[in-house]
Amino acid sequence: MHDNAYEYITLDKLPLQESGKIDSLNICTDARRRLLDLGFTKGNEITALYTSALGDPIGYKIMGSTIV
Repeated sequence: MHDNAYEYITLDKLPLQESGKIDSLNICTDARRRLLDLGFTKGNEITALYTSALGDPIGYKIMGSTIV
């Protein structure tokens, strides 16, 4: 159940230089285990850092590391 005091968005919608907390990881591929290992777990803060040439965020900071 989600707390209605917060706005829930997907990571691709997180504005550049803004932070959010991970609520869930909705992915059903082999990449799920790797993302969990990198710290994409409930409650961790994540920040969108960099963009691609097309403007999509492609660099994130989580647990003190930059994930590109």
